[in-house]
Amino acid sequence: MDNRYTGEVAFCMGEESGILCFPMRAMAVLQDKYPDVNLLEASPEILAEIAEIGFQKKSPHIKKEKILDECPSIMQLVIALDKALLYAKHGVDEGAKILKKIEAARAAMQDVAEKKILTETK
Repeated sequence: MDNRYTGEVAFCMGEESGILCFPMRAMAVLQDKYPDVNLLEASPEILAEIAEIGFQKKSPHIKKEKILDECPSIMQLVIALDKALLYAKHGVDEGAKILKKIEAARAAMQDVAEKKILTETK
């Protein structure tokens, strides 16, 4: 379960779950290693490295190899990382506002895609 008051985001991989959290030290490591990373364009290897950085504080037993082997999908990981990084960069309250806008836009895009598929199959 997420704890939006502390900027922690839960992420499940199979039967195991961990907590993504990017405090100042983790953000410093991340910015040093990947200053211009775009999560949507990053390779699975880079996403796993970023996730490992995010897991270090609350779930240090989750390493890059485990993420690469057991992550349910790339998009689920991208969404969880995006959420945790928003909290770290903008604070919990502002991050939550931004997330609501992102989720609304994502839902609208999904509706458009579903309508397009329905009209193409008629």
